[in-house]
Amino acid sequence: MKRFLSISLVLAMLMSTFMLTATANAEGSALPFTDVKASKWYYDAVKTVWEEGVMEGKADGVFAPNEPMTRAQIVTIFYRLADRFETGLGKSLNFTDTKKNAWYADYLGWAVTEELVGGYPEGDFRPNNAITRQELAKLIVEFLKYVIAKVESESLVESFADEKKFPAWSKEYIEALRETGLMGGDDSGNFNPKKTATRAEVATVIVRMLPFVKEAITPKAPPMGWQSYMAYHWAVNEEAVLSQMDAMIDTGLYDAGYEYINIDDWWYTTRNEETGRVDTWEDHFPNGMKYIADEAHKRGLKAGIYTDLGYNSCGSGNADLPLASGINVGLQAGNYADDLWRYLGTGTYTDDYAKQTGTDPIECWGFDYLKVDSNGTKEGVEAQSVLQQYADVIDDIERETGRYVHFNMCRWYYEGPYQLVSGDSWRVGTDSYASFEYTKATIDKMKRASSYTVPGHYADLDMFVFTGNYIEDRTNFAMWCMFSSPLMISQDIRTLTEEYLSFLKDTELIALDQDPLAYAAAYIEKLGDTTELWFKKTGSYESGTGAIAIYNPGDAAETVTLKLSDICKSGKAEVRDVFAKSDLGELSEITVTVEPHGVYIYTIDTDEGYTSDDIGDYRVYGVVNTEYDEAFTNGTVDTFPIVTLDELPNLLKMPEKFRPIVIDVRSPEEYEKGHLDGALNIPYMDVRNAITQLKLPLGVKAVEGNGSTRDLILYAGDEETLYNACREFEKFRYTVKSLGVLTEFE
Repeated sequence: MKRFLSISLVLAMLMSTFMLTATANAEGSALPFTDVKASKWYYDAVKTVWEEGVMEGKADGVFAPNEPMTRAQIVTIFYRLADRFETGLGKSLNFTDTKKNAWYADYLGWAVTEELVGGYPEGDFRPNNAITRQELAKLIVEFLKYVIAKVESESLVESFADEKKFPAWSKEYIEALRETGLMGGDDSGNFNPKKTATRAEVATVIVRMLPFVKEAITPKAPPMGWQSYMAYHWAVNEEAVLSQMDAMIDTGLYDAGYEYINIDDWWYTTRNEETGRVDTWEDHFPNGMKYIADEAHKRGLKAGIYTDLGYNSCGSGNADLPLASGINVGLQAGNYADDLWRYLGTGTYTDDYAKQTGTDPIECWGFDYLKVDSNGTKEGVEAQSVLQQYADVIDDIERETGRYVHFNMCRWYYEGPYQLVSGDSWRVGTDSYASFEYTKATIDKMKRASSYTVPGHYADLDMFVFTGNYIEDRTNFAMWCMFSSPLMISQDIRTLTEEYLSFLKDTELIALDQDPLAYAAAYIEKLGDTTELWFKKTGSYESGTGAIAIYNPGDAAETVTLKLSDICKSGKAEVRDVFAKSDLGELSEITVTVEPHGVYIYTIDTDEGYTSDDIGDYRVYGVVNTEYDEAFTNGTVDTFPIVTLDELPNLLKMPEKFRPIVIDVRSPEEYEKGHLDGALNIPYMDVRNAITQLKLPLGVKAVEGNGSTRDLILYAGDEETLYNACREFEKFRYTVKSLGVLTEFE
């Protein structure tokens, strides 16, 4: 799912951040362009776009600030801003004046695929044509819609003096950029829509856009909040939900980062046969569901709602209910787009019933979180297909409203990369219940499932239902934080003791959960008969920071010793006891007695890094998991199907739906010296980042074997690199084939 953001920007911030002066940054790094002097008004802008890698100069060492921006150049800039690897993976370039080997061909292919640009009626693209300021305005607005939905801020100017001369097609785009302050006029107040946009002017606008684009594409952290399911079951009602909103604020949980109030099953009765709309359980929610979302927003909170991917809800047909609930309320029982717009949209929406009857549009509710259950798979609904359809509608809602909606897929297991593309979190296993057996079983599942968590897309270990045993419940919470799981409380918040609130609000544990690297902890080894060592890389891939959990699922206390040489290259690290809030200094080993069902959490920092920074060692950051990864660690390249160079041309002629994707996993320097025509360059050390940033097409094979798949065909300069990259892609359930070791290219 793309990430969208509504930007609020005041005039003072614009002026202080983006005013380009002749002296600012004059002492910074020198530019490689002979025609950009520090005294020029555009110096800072050129410096920024060059340092960010968004715009480059020409072969003769000039930037050409006063030359016109061309159509080919602007799509290249947008590609770099979006930071994606989808080159050549979309629509074929059928323009009469565009060669497939042109320097801009990949960028144009991406822009056409994403419907950001198109050609002329005559069938050409005219890549070298200069763009006008009004054309630039349209392109920027379309790109912002693609990345961040819409921009809302104060204008730098009230109006343009020449606005009566604007062509009808360009008025809305020019006005949008005037209101945001991204584009202004000349000294006379004119926008000059038909005037050519220069490279310096484009650089200035891009600099103004950069902070917002960066924020928009930054993955969201795991959500934190409250879920109604185990707290109230079918008795969930308006009064109870409002009480939890107030309690979240009063207890300080909101200040600690908890912000979602999510209603699970049983907020409805059934689907109205006349209107096709899902009816709210009025006795429980007399003011309706929009009221719930509005009350959350008034308090600065966010609200979540539940549905099913099929026909009936999970709790439908419950004999204990005072009335029928959950029959035909799922997204397949009606028009799923109508349901999703009603639940998640803002303002009004004209659904099928309103269209057919001419009645007033329905009022949208504005929920911020959607949990989609999978009860419908029992009814024959194919999850992968429909969930991606729902994600497309959610994307449309986000574009239209400028709001982020968290899409939680309750599939009970990781099904494939489509979840990382279409969803924001996915369930690991069964519903939680108040027993340490659940905690233990879920942690065991993470011995494999932790691989699949990436920034913005998280393994959901399900809500907290505490047993009342403080040691067990603290272990539950601490390990969920180690896994970067969503943190959802499903207790009556008003009954939580200060002891429980202390670990629920623990800033150091929460920081582990919300860490932007989003590596779920990897199981490393047993330290004793029952006690286990788990490791979580934090900070950044390059940093030496991390966290370890010494976890004892056994029924007896156990004293164990961890030698830090098992994790740290230097054999030692600066260690902090998170529970004790105590810095222990530089240690080479840790000895501790772990209570039954207990855990100790330590953060560590080591200058020389960890014992296995190689991406091929199953976890990008961790130690080879020999107990749970023997099939990988004992394999060879020959375990991956082989494709020959002679076979490749015919494979690439297949219809796009089935056409394989060729990936060069060598370094960028090697790739630049020569590569197979059309191959993507994803260096094997960047594989996880490519998946994280959704830089690959789906190419997903359904677990049940249904549907089609686009194979990934990899080649490298040596066997070890090739094997490591193949294994990493396979880990995320891509279908991988090997083209072998290639070192020479025509």
